[in-house]
Amino acid sequence: MSDKTGIPIEDFAAAAKDTGDLGLPEYAGGKVEGYLFPGRYNLDPNGSASDILKQMVARFVQYAESSGLESKAEEADLEPAKVITLASLVQAEGGKPSDLPKISRVIYNRINIGMKLQFDTTLLYALGERRLAVTVADTKIDHPYNTYQHAGLTPGPISNPGEDAIEAALDPEDGKWLYFVATDPTNKVTKFAETYEEHAKNEREFEEWLAKQGGN
Repeated sequence: MSDKTGIPIEDFAAAAKDTGDLGLPEYAGGKVEGYLFPGRYNLDPNGSASDILKQMVARFVQYAESSGLESKAEEADLEPAKVITLASLVQAEGGKPSDLPKISRVIYNRINIGMKLQFDTTLLYALGERRLAVTVADTKIDHPYNTYQHAGLTPGPISNPGEDAIEAALDPEDGKWLYFVATDPTNKVTKFAETYEEHAKNEREFEEWLAKQGGN
């Protein structure tokens, strides 16, 4: 947002911490992560960082009200904040929109059997980094957002999910998948598997793709 508006990053960081006037829903817990609705915005060229965040939160609130988010969450036996947290994982892990309900199902399936999510995206969120792969050492860090170490959902959202991801969180596709991997991130190809053996084969495809990129 700083790159697009010319407003210093520090201003956005400060506005994200001083959330009292942003209009966040009560279940956001005073945090903007997860509630800055993605989309196109007509921005006031003289607007402040706080004005922009307020506009994005307002778009989320508008969507939540028009879509009946709270009532749908209740029907799914989930708190609204949990829906947004789950949707943020779906958004962060997702490639094509058609994959999102399947990724959501993987999350449900793993949680239902007590299996750790082990998502790189949550670990990289904890580390404050962006890359395609993590190391074994990375997976050992003690952090509440490290889903290699902690079971269940993260304490809060790790991204700002859009409508497709939120709908996927509320209505996952039927299936028994426990694994998925982006075998070709460039073309957003994701493969799903029910067994570890099948998943291992898909993992090798990703490793081959990664090797062709120079390992980066």
